[in-house]
Amino acid sequence: MPLRDPGFSWRGTLPGDTSATLWKNFHPINDLPQYTNPSSGYLYNTNHSPFLASDPKDNLNPRNFDATSGYEQGHNNRSARFGELVADAGKISYEDFLRIKYDNRLPMKLRYQVNIDSISLLRPADYPDIGSLMQQLRDWDLHADTGSIGAAVFLLLYDYISSHRADFPHDTLTLAGALAAFQYAKAHQETYFGKTGITLGELQRHSRGDQSMPAWGLPDVLTAMYSRSQPDGRFRVVAGESYIQLVRFPKNGMPVIESINCYGASARPGSAHYTDQMEMFTGKLLRRMYFDKATVIAHAERVYYPGEDINGR
Repeated sequence: MPLRDPGFSWRGTLPGDTSATLWKNFHPINDLPQYTNPSSGYLYNTNHSPFLASDPKDNLNPRNFDATSGYEQGHNNRSARFGELVADAGKISYEDFLRIKYDNRLPMKLRYQVNIDSISLLRPADYPDIGSLMQQLRDWDLHADTGSIGAAVFLLLYDYISSHRADFPHDTLTLAGALAAFQYAKAHQETYFGKTGITLGELQRHSRGDQSMPAWGLPDVLTAMYSRSQPDGRFRVVAGESYIQLVRFPKNGMPVIESINCYGASARPGSAHYTDQMEMFTGKLLRRMYFDKATVIAHAERVYYPGEDINGR
């Protein structure tokens, strides 16, 4: 991180006709935010503030760091949801850890770039044409499951609002913008699916080659999925959850490694491994390798499903 002259506004446009804004010297590593064995026993980061990386009693004070460095100061949806899950968890088991890792629920207070809190204040009875979609959103439990109707409505609203962000002063959704977003969500479903009330798994797909499967997740849940509309009206996942690897270090014995790839181990369309992990990935399954000293002695293709006994073989 460069040492910057505090006389300039580093979040704005800088003058280019002076050498005073050039990067010449840099902070030593000890100047940067760092944690060592916080008393709470956990650290996390979801691309949010480094000053909100642990329990509140362990978090660093941003006043102790260079304000010109531009560190994030707040939570995003993923970090806020993690905070909800871990707040009163105490000591967690590996099963607890997996449950948190695969959580797909938004936090109670949303933290998207556009403030959409006002959308929940719309009364379905006041808008008969789109009232059913408003009610579906109201009834939604904030989980991004493939069978969720509310999650499908939310994804379509998100798609409209994020692509029209410039229309909303101060990044706050207007009434006109909210109504237009619901109209878009209705029209999209009727145009491409011939009905409303579709589920997230019908709308959002995990696809490669000739394989297409229902995809869970939404932008900025812990199991984040980011998708784009396709010519057939479905949304194909293009970013988010991808390669997952979990490693445990038992008190006795060698490490236990579990992993999964969202597609397969090959990027060649003709390979048998081009899509061979997709079904396991969408089923939230992992592949496990057991070690005896330095030798792999077994390789399990299916080892975990949320709620199962992870010690089973």
